Amino acid sequence: MTGTSGPPPGLSVDRWLCGPITVLDLAGSLDAVDALRPYLVPPLAHRMPMIVVDLTRLETVAPEAFEMLADACRHADEAGGRMIVVTRPGTAPDTPDLILSSSMEGALEAFVIPGRGGRHRSRDRAAGGVQQGDGTAPPDPGGR
Repeated sequence: MTGTSGPPPGLSVDRWLCGPITVLDLAGSLDAVDALRPYLVPPLAHRMPMIVVDLTRLETVAPEAFEMLADACRHADEAGGRMIVVTRPGTAPDTPDLILSSSMEGALEAFVIPGRGGRHRSRDRAAGGVQQGDGTAPPDPGGR
């Protein structure tokens, strides 16, 4: 019998839409980077991908997962979209292409509020704003 495989044991992935934004909500342990690929590839294939990946409910994250997420952020940007990773403060390494938010609300607002995106790092961090892994403002898709 042939079927689709789900996430590996220990990882839960909920996919939902918020308008045109694909949200991947992860829980458990992300020990194998390849476990996330089947969930990221379809939304990244869109013309202007808009994706939020929420890691706040993960207990463990493989270090190489952040590099893969940075690559996905770069791909989304090159395709005219954006991908934002929601993490607890201080849990993600400094990775230039990784666009981070400390809250789901801040990540979703970054798609709809022009100019939102880490320019005022301390204010945005307190408000759950968005910043790149290196603390700079992320690119604004569509030149908004």
